[in-house]
Amino acid sequence: MLPSGKNIRAHSEFDPFGESTAWNHFMRRLPKMLLAGLGLLAALPQVTFASVQKIHAQILLVSGEVREGDLEAQSLALEVSGSPRSVRLADVLSIHRGAPAAPPEKQRIDEWLTAVVGDDASRTTAAGEKLVDIGLPALAAMLILQDKGDTDLRVPHLLYSLFYRIMPAGADRVDRTLDMVRMANGTVLRGRIANEDLTLMLSGGKVDVVPFPNIRRIAFRRPRIERTLSAHFLRHCKQTEWLDTGVLLAAFSRVTSDAAGIVRLSFDLDIWTATPDGLIMPKETGQKRVVDGFPFGALLARAGASGERILLGALFTQIAARPGREGACCELVQIRDLHARTWLGTGRLYLAINDNEHWQKNIGSYLVKLKVMNAYDVGTPE
Repeated sequence: MLPSGKNIRAHSEFDPFGESTAWNHFMRRLPKMLLAGLGLLAALPQVTFASVQKIHAQILLVSGEVREGDLEAQSLALEVSGSPRSVRLADVLSIHRGAPAAPPEKQRIDEWLTAVVGDDASRTTAAGEKLVDIGLPALAAMLILQDKGDTDLRVPHLLYSLFYRIMPAGADRVDRTLDMVRMANGTVLRGRIANEDLTLMLSGGKVDVVPFPNIRRIAFRRPRIERTLSAHFLRHCKQTEWLDTGVLLAAFSRVTSDAAGIVRLSFDLDIWTATPDGLIMPKETGQKRVVDGFPFGALLARAGASGERILLGALFTQIAARPGREGACCELVQIRDLHARTWLGTGRLYLAINDNEHWQKNIGSYLVKLKVMNAYDVGTPE
């Protein structure tokens, strides 16, 4: 016996919208199932597939040798006041190891301290920079060398400013052997860094494994460093001491600056008033307009303690060096009131105000706004 017409249709055709089908039941439940699935996905940990951030570092070894490349590590472990911590290297400006000086370092420290307290100004400046680079291990010898019987100190000795260039405000500890980690947010950590070797990825795909005990300082390249500084004419005069900006320039760095203000070279004699570009009234001073090739009162800069001095002036920009010109002599370009150069050099960036040996009458300061691209932040300005 044949089934009725209604049953024939039910058995011979697939009707997904039929009221009695399992499909209809599934479709009614589908929206709730999708919502539940989305809720589970939202609760899962977020996974990103972006490439790992490259951390470019410059490593100063105990031997004095410098290594540079991309670090394989993304964080470091350290112990601060007995508590373990982990710090992202992307958040770190520089690391300074506090381990006591190795025998070769100790010998160099003694030689440089002898030069610092000597009378040769060029040797004093270069030796001071070397001591700051070694950092924390140099402090012990520097503190011993201070004259405890000098109670009539009128002009602070260079050793005082060297101490502040090494030790940021609030970072000193009774235990001078603690490592120091300078963070990008302004925090300074003192503790013990885990003794782990670092792997550097060099150009050409080469790999360099650096044992941690061989490291004295690590600086991490920053895409942008900004500083607002006061260059004081009495203290940061070319004849007394250059201002260390705490910025370490590399071959790929670029510098721009904007300076404002006036300084006085002779107290109330207004004809000896200057801007960062030099004397305001040069004609009134007769032939005394230039000293050592630069205008009186002009703002100068140099890269490294023995680097070539250049005119920074009120406005300065470093034009990107052309290919193959790295290390070439500076090329000066005058663009209206803007001073420009194709090459500034490598090393610590210093500023000073130009004057002759009669600096004792200097007073005033310049406000300098620095912007440095692709450089290392190795210390606070001093």
